[in-house]
Amino acid sequence: MIDIDYADAYFGEHPLGERYFAFERSARAAAVAAAGRDIRAALGREAEEDDDAFAAAAVCEQALHVLLHPELFTMEEAPRLVSEAVNGIGRRSYRYGNAAADPRLARFAPRAVEYLEAILGGGGTLRVGR
Repeated sequence: MIDIDYADAYFGEHPLGERYFAFERSARAAAVAAAGRDIRAALGREAEEDDDAFAAAAVCEQALHVLLHPELFTMEEAPRLVSEAVNGIGRRSYRYGNAAADPRLARFAPRAVEYLEAILGGGGTLRVGR
């Protein structure tokens, strides 16, 4: 999809570029690779030629999200039970690291989601389950 050189150029003119470049090149490259897999999985397919600009931007934004929020990608930060009541049927509530309406979207950068939605044009479905 894209490589570290493309991502580095993208973040050269990005408002959060300084935070991105604070990470070692190897960490950035790993994040770009992971983000590419995330975006392909969310699309449910490889990006098509017409999707290139949005798909590349989605990968870059997702890579930054991976770098800045590693806790969202580890088992340590899985949803935590914060309360439980047992009156008849019972009830549980969970807290996630991100307040996204769909907790699975917490693992996606908000800007990446916007780019994915632009690719799908409202007619597709993001696949956020693992």
